[in-house]
Amino acid sequence: MYYNFCNLNNQGPAGPDDLTKMEKRFTVPAGVTVIWGVDVTQTPNSDQVVLAYEADVPQKGGYVLFANNRVDKVTSEEFAKLKIAKPKKK
Repeated sequence: MYYNFCNLNNQGPAGPDDLTKMEKRFTVPAGVTVIWGVDVTQTPNSDQVVLAYEADVPQKGGYVLFANNRVDKVTSEEFAKLKIAKPKKK
């Protein structure tokens, strides 16, 4: 849905409310950190850029969502080496 929003609006969603406008049932699961404001259609090396992750990943490892929509399980050590998406500055 994040990707679809970017395709339709040429920018990343500012927050969950933007996605709720597209899909009324949309919710961000508890314990998940999402980087808002990233246009994933304009993100270079999107397969290497983290867009969302379980809150405990930096300490314990867990699942991460990359900007290309791929999900991987990583250790905390691997996570520390990954590039985290940065919102586009206005």
